Amino acid sequence: MNAEDVERLQHAVALKRRAQLQWEARGKSGTFYLDGPAALVGQSILCDVRVPAGPKHHLLVTRNKFGFEIRNLSRWRRMRVNGWVLAQSLLRSGDTVEIGGLRLKFLDDLTPQAPHRPTAAEPAESLKGQAARGRPGE
Repeated sequence: MNAEDVERLQHAVALKRRAQLQWEARGKSGTFYLDGPAALVGQSILCDVRVPAGPKHHLLVTRNKFGFEIRNLSRWRRMRVNGWVLAQSLLRSGDTVEIGGLRLKFLDDLTPQAPHRPTAAEPAESLKGQAARGRPGE
């Protein structure tokens, strides 16, 4: 197989990839297929994924060489990925993201299912412990 064949094969796989965000907010729901390099999630008319809850620009989902990454764009609301409070995270199929009244589920044909992670109560306990001790490395 030469370099051109490999490039054609990679392009064909990328076209067949069916990564998606399933969202729920205020009794409404929808599905958005992630077929571009990035998707902006929020209430603004400029957003790719328009949702009925939260600020104008909630989250940014980008495709990179490792897969998909999600970033919290809100200063006021915390993003939770599988119960963990994070500012950004690589996404794995099955990951659940919550921010404000919005809940997203990321699904992707090409990434493995997310491994079992602690429940929402467990991260909160670890964060309390970190707050009492200070930041890691300090």
